[in-house]
Amino acid sequence: MPTALPMPVGPIKISANSEKGFNWPYYLYVPSKVSGTHILVVPNNTGYRDDEFSVHEQSAQETMSSRISWANQLEIPLLVPVFPRFNNADGSVPSQYLERGTLEQYYIKKYPLLAREDLQMVAMIDDARKKNKRTRNQCG
Repeated sequence: MPTALPMPVGPIKISANSEKGFNWPYYLYVPSKVSGTHILVVPNNTGYRDDEFSVHEQSAQETMSSRISWANQLEIPLLVPVFPRFNNADGSVPSQYLERGTLEQYYIKKYPLLAREDLQMVAMIDDARKKNKRTRNQCG
């Protein structure tokens, strides 16, 4: 049975928290009706490299706005990470789409904040689940 909140929560920006395991912020939206424990995760992907972090954040905000209807229809929270894709001298840092390079030792040493984005994503999901649970308990 769906849990009803008085109104949707968000979208809200959750700041990066390396102590919780994620080095980049994410956006979270919780619809007014939530069924189950699933979370819809939609990556931001600018499609190009840019050293200006605000470009990637704007992309995440646009992705969030365009997918809120999905979260409402599915009755599940929506999470959009703000992984950057910086322009660098050795080509694209394979981020945003969690490409295998984020697992390779070369990138882990050279770009530690981008390393293991798969685990950072899992940490964001865990954090969002805790926030969703608290929100539901406060309103239910």
